[in-house]
Amino acid sequence: MKEMEDTKKSYENIPIPAELSKRVQLEIEKANANQKRKAIHIQRRRILMKIALTSAKFKNNDVPFNLRQIEDCMLQAKEAGAELVCFGEAFLQGFDALTWYWERDRDVAVTTDSEVFRALERLTADTGIDLLVGFLEREGEEIYSSCALLSEGRAVHNYHRISRGWKDFRKTDAHYREGREVTPFRWRGRTCLIALCGDLWDFPERFRLETYIQ
Repeated sequence: MKEMEDTKKSYENIPIPAELSKRVQLEIEKANANQKRKAIHIQRRRILMKIALTSAKFKNNDVPFNLRQIEDCMLQAKEAGAELVCFGEAFLQGFDALTWYWERDRDVAVTTDSEVFRALERLTADTGIDLLVGFLEREGEEIYSSCALLSEGRAVHNYHRISRGWKDFRKTDAHYREGREVTPFRWRGRTCLIALCGDLWDFPERFRLETYIQ
């Protein structure tokens, strides 16, 4: 045992040539750089996600048809590896579904506790992919152009458009409303905002995430 310890000490005392020491140091730095690149790649994979954007056909005032379109696109997006599929403004009822006559339009708009909205929530649970969809929402005696993010069978966030370009304001009355709040929310580890169409050019300052992130 003593001979082995003496041999070890003798090796430790052998000077390493400068060129060899430099090469060893370079290999260590290279290995560290590779580890750093792998860590960055893993982190990017955690941050990046695949989102499906749809331009599917819809039919005004044909919610059953539009629901089938939503389901079909969700299944296709899921198969393609997407985590979220996005539909446009008022897709659920159709972009031109409203007549600007309250007595009729109140039956076109849906509430978030309606069976139609619950069907959307169930789709996210059944298909395993999240859904962002525009719809005409009735809240009390008011109608909004809304957009909901749904995930795992529930609504994560529901947004009311704040700009007035969604309606013919020459014909509409106080039943047709815009939202007031632009609220960031957390979804899958990310801070998000929802905007609809003219919101971004009428109120661009309200959709800068750095305004909300301290």
